[in-house]
Amino acid sequence: MSTSIIVVGASGRMGKTISGLVEADPQFTLAGLVDSPERVGALAGAACPVSDSLAALLPKLPGAVVIDFTAPAVSLQSAKAVAQTGNALVIGTTGFTDEEKDELRVLADKAPIFWASNCPSSPRPWARIMILKWWNCTTTAKRTAPAARP
Repeated sequence: MSTSIIVVGASGRMGKTISGLVEADPQFTLAGLVDSPERVGALAGAACPVSDSLAALLPKLPGAVVIDFTAPAVSLQSAKAVAQTGNALVIGTTGFTDEEKDELRVLADKAPIFWASNCPSSPRPWARIMILKWWNCTTTAKRTAPAARP
């Protein structure tokens, strides 16, 4: 059984990289793509659901892991969305303010949120490692608490 993945910011550089890694690995299924209303058109023709709203997509994909490498405001919205559904969230975004970090900590009490914002200059291998580590965490241990807190 593969792990379903939703990529937020799917038309961006990291979003495209992560989507490609997910599609190339049989352990994962690209279950959904999310981007802003201005950019969602670039995702037309995808083989999975596409939306400009993560909150609208999550109820259709229970258990899917959300991966977000966007901007602090967007990642915070993703965290709020998964806090409502219980989906897991991996955040690779940088630039959070102290107040936003505090809000992520509160939201991490409601859903598994893994935040690792330091990405090396070559994102491809790092993204693959991060996805695989997250997958290993979610499949080898049943958690009732978040995997990591920012």
